Amino acid sequence: GRMTVTVLRAKKLPEIKRKNHKPPDAFAVLTYETLQFETEIVKRSRKPIWGQEFSFPITDIRSSFNVSLFDNGLAGDHELIGSVSVGVNEVLRNSALGQQPWYKIFRTNEYGRLRPNGEVQLRLQYQANSRTKHAHQLPTVAAPRTIRSTMRTMRQMRRQVAAMQDILPKA
Repeated sequence: GRMTVTVLRAKKLPEIKRKNHKPPDAFAVLTYETLQFETEIVKRSRKPIWGQEFSFPITDIRSSFNVSLFDNGLAGDHELIGSVSVGVNEVLRNSALGQQPWYKIFRTNEYGRLRPNGEVQLRLQYQANSRTKHAHQLPTVAAPRTIRSTMRTMRQMRRQVAAMQDILPKA
């Protein structure tokens, strides 16, 4: 299928130390496997608005994509503000589709601890491959979370079927 991610805006971004505590010149980078997309740079804003849309094919719904926010450095020395990794599976399962969730972005501080450093708002759309008509309804099934629970469900169904065959009069 295809995932379309719109990087809408960010908020609560920190002021940048190396720029005398001015707001960042922020841009977002979206990466998925080998693909990389960048938004425009929004100058001096702690709550930049981009509204830029990126679309890419999903090869595996167990994969995830990453959104990182940077402060633009003129010499190409961009400073990471924070990033978030979003599982494709989570998006489908939580039907975040069509919603516009805010994600906290994190970066490691000088002590190696992850610290929230702002939030980014994404709009997520997923289009299933059009081979089968109802494919887009499949991934949102919330029932079996793991293969093991799927197998269990199938065993239970088989037992029910077997039990019913015992009850049914033999033709």
